[in-house]
Amino acid sequence: MASRESFVAQPLGYVQGIALSVGRSRNMNIYSKDECQNVARKLVDAPMFWEHINARYSIGKVLESSFDGFNVHYKAVIYDEEAWNMVQTGTISKVSIGFNYEYSDEVDGHLLHNLDNLELSLVALSGVPNASIAPVKGEHLLEPFRIGEHVGVEQNQKVESMDDVSMREIVENTKKKAAAAAIAQKDAAIEAQIRAKIEAENAAKNSAAAAASATLTTEPEQLTPRQIIHDEVQKQLTAVIIETNRQIQKRQAEKEKEQ
Repeated sequence: MASRESFVAQPLGYVQGIALSVGRSRNMNIYSKDECQNVARKLVDAPMFWEHINARYSIGKVLESSFDGFNVHYKAVIYDEEAWNMVQTGTISKVSIGFNYEYSDEVDGHLLHNLDNLELSLVALSGVPNASIAPVKGEHLLEPFRIGEHVGVEQNQKVESMDDVSMREIVENTKKKAAAAAIAQKDAAIEAQIRAKIEAENAAKNSAAAAASATLTTEPEQLTPRQIIHDEVQKQLTAVIIETNRQIQKRQAEKEKEQ
């Protein structure tokens, strides 16, 4: 890392390259076309650091940024002598964007939204394969920024997508997974309703059974049909016997009067 002594107040040189590309990075971040366009607007005046480390001062600053529909291109100024030397010799040829983001959708990676607080760092390895940095030489130093004036990409040359990932496929996968999640959530809600209904019915049955059991234990013993008939016959026989005895007694009383 450059020391404070390697920093100078005057620009040592200008650099340019690709800061970001549409697609999926090596660290599974997914950058949409809209988000890359957003980054291109916000990248101007962003500070430059070593490996995303803010050592109290930046080694440079982004001057211009543009989006060609796939890549975010930038031009920057370098104030740090060590950084400028390493870029000139090709010792450092990669950059990486540092940022905060509002939220992400997790589908085949991290689909990031609303990137902000941007910075651009010189790195040994970049998560975005296309990310690059190279010095702007000679007559290009003060010329207006033109897309394609960086190492490895000529003007109008088509750059392959990161990991050959199609953003259309990513979006379709996102939609499919979101639809599947919605269906699963709906099925889970229906299943929960059915389960709750069954549990309520079982609770009602158990309550009714408990009430019936309590009634049986407090009410008198119920007679069977045979017992009822038996009791009725006994009552009738008892009545016949009583009436017979009464008639016998009556006749005896009449005989005694005749005598």
